[in-house]
Amino acid sequence: YVVDSGFVKMRLISPVTGVEMLKVVPVSKSQANQRAGRAGRESAGKCFRLYTEDTFENHLEVDTPPEIQRINVAQVLLELKMLGVASIQSFPFVTPPSAIALRKAFELLLMLSALQKDQSLTEHGRRMVLLPLDPIFSHLLLKSADYNCVS
Repeated sequence: YVVDSGFVKMRLISPVTGVEMLKVVPVSKSQANQRAGRAGRESAGKCFRLYTEDTFENHLEVDTPPEIQRINVAQVLLELKMLGVASIQSFPFVTPPSAIALRKAFELLLMLSALQKDQSLTEHGRRMVLLPLDPIFSHLLLKSADYNCVS
């Protein structure tokens, strides 16, 4: 059996603060159908939806927006730069991030000294990309040595 609450925790970025968060949002129709499909996968089963058919038909989005359009893309840009991609704007993303998200990511990476003004990777940026962290946290970790915070 599957019980579908009609909600999911989705990773989003706040447009005001630029901070990523997990926010409880309604599922999309495609997510709801996928959940229902799990009910009969192994043997006969049922899916109980805790919302009305009207809600499903008229209020749920058809599909979930791709993750690259919902999150901070600074780490993605940093990794693409490390791989030698010269122009991120012309990179053939399957679903490209918004122009605003790209601009904010470039501004952040410039502020953290990971990129130069010509968008080439700095030595600090090369060290940042080696850490599997958000660029802000990798910057803080690397800079902590300058303040004798690590041994």
